[in-house]
Amino acid sequence: MDSKKLLRLTPVSLLVLISCVSSNPAGTNTVEPLDIGGTTPEASGLVRVITAADRSAHPPEPIATPFKVVHHFASIAPIPAGDASNDPNSGGTDSSGTSGASGTSSTTATPSPTPSPTPSPGGGGTSSDTAGVKTFAGSTPGFLNGTGTGAQFNGPVALAIDANKNIYVADTANNCIRKIDTLGNVITFAGDSNASGFLNAQGTSAKFNAPTGLAFDASGNLYVADSGNNCIRKIDASGNVTTFANTAGTQGAQNGAVASATFNQPYGIAFYAPTSTFYVSDAGGNLIRAIASGTVSTLAGDGTAGYKESQSGGGSDAEFNHPEGLAVGQDASGTVNVYVADTNNGALRVVSTQGGVTTSLQGAPGQDQLGHPGGVAIFDHYAFVAATKNEQIREFDTKAPVLPTFQNKLVAGGNTAGMTDGPLTSALFDDPAGIATIASGTLYVVDKTSSRVRKVSF
Repeated sequence: MDSKKLLRLTPVSLLVLISCVSSNPAGTNTVEPLDIGGTTPEASGLVRVITAADRSAHPPEPIATPFKVVHHFASIAPIPAGDASNDPNSGGTDSSGTSGASGTSSTTATPSPTPSPTPSPGGGGTSSDTAGVKTFAGSTPGFLNGTGTGAQFNGPVALAIDANKNIYVADTANNCIRKIDTLGNVITFAGDSNASGFLNAQGTSAKFNAPTGLAFDASGNLYVADSGNNCIRKIDASGNVTTFANTAGTQGAQNGAVASATFNQPYGIAFYAPTSTFYVSDAGGNLIRAIASGTVSTLAGDGTAGYKESQSGGGSDAEFNHPEGLAVGQDASGTVNVYVADTNNGALRVVSTQGGVTTSLQGAPGQDQLGHPGGVAIFDHYAFVAATKNEQIREFDTKAPVLPTFQNKLVAGGNTAGMTDGPLTSALFDDPAGIATIASGTLYVVDKTSSRVRKVSF
């Protein structure tokens, strides 16, 4: 058979092509699926092009049931002559980086799977890593730049990931911001690990005081909740550090212009690009604050440490107790919400950005159901929560019904503190605090007590 007449298609595009041909039997050329050594034609992704001359000599059998496919499909590409990487029978490398079977046996031929564009991360995912938990960087508590487990952190509590998949870690007890590239190389991006302080400067000449939450804006600037200094700092791409909000570092709950507004131990920070708004959990003030157009306002909370849902139609009468991590996402109605780890209440709270009304996805007064949750991350419509004292990562579907029918599920970890890598629910964490996700749904978690960055793949 002429190799130029072989085409590879994904399973979906194969069905589409067969459908088109079967509906037009009078066409000049036709295709038929090619069965490879017991592999189904749809699975092999190969078809044979039949010319008019071929058809007269060897009429193809009619297709009994036409296929109808309405999804987007991949383009059809010929197999280049001698291209082993595209030959399913060769020893080339597939799209996941895994070597194919060697030799020419066709019985082992399997195409690379096409990942789902929006998987449920807790039930699938698209990472090429084996599902499970592994240590990405860090070892024992300390301070050391290096690669992977050759580096050291000290009590990290939060992290953020830039557009190039570099990870930035709030190395809280070291009073600095660390950067981990995709190969696991750790450097100090900003801050002086030798001393806490409040100093704007370039890179490691700047000083922080127990930095916690991190968030990137649309331009790639990194914002830091400088908890011990009661302010929000900004680090541009070159590493230059300035003060974005509360330039004096005064403790309080004053709203107004960013320079003069005050905070009380700001802990978490999230950025919502469509409205260019930052949301801040003011842990010491038990408030959820918003920063937009150069102005700081209170989105929810009355400043009292407690557990109370909003009853007024707004958020000013709600109560939190030391809220820490937060993230922005949408619920089933399309409402944009801030999902808050209400740490001392052991709850996941939901604050509407359109009025501050608060509800709970999980939690009840005095029950600590989520074990002092420290961090929240959103992927698609899933909220992932670092249940710190429960030593677990849990998943919530933000578009599912709320309590009492709402249920969340365990994603990784057990009920015991430890430092064990391995399968998702066999692995152990030691006070997971901050959590972030990349576009594939892979999670990165900072283990506060073990001072490590863990990677969770599905």
